Amino acid sequence: QAEDVEYKYRLVAVIVHSGPKLHEGHNFAYVRASQIGGQQQESSGTPSWFCANDESITQVSLQQVLECQAYMLFYERVELPKAEPVVEEHLPTEH
Repeated sequence: QAEDVEYKYRLVAVIVHSGPKLHEGHNFAYVRASQIGGQQQESSGTPSWFCANDESITQVSLQQVLECQAYMLFYERVELPKAEPVVEEHLPTEH
């Protein structure tokens, strides 16, 4: 029996095709940074995104990524921690 595990998925990269046809043109990628300066990014903060285009890598806004004409999307699965069971403590009452 499979465990009752919940997952969420985080977008980590977007491939964009620029050109008139799939076999013509150019591909580049928007990539989400998971770490900056060795520090893990806060999940509640706005992620940093970079455009990797041949030898050029530049930081871009999240809005630019969201507005692109995506060709392919890459996600990573994030396992959510299971909720800890709540144990109620009943103290003896004095009468």
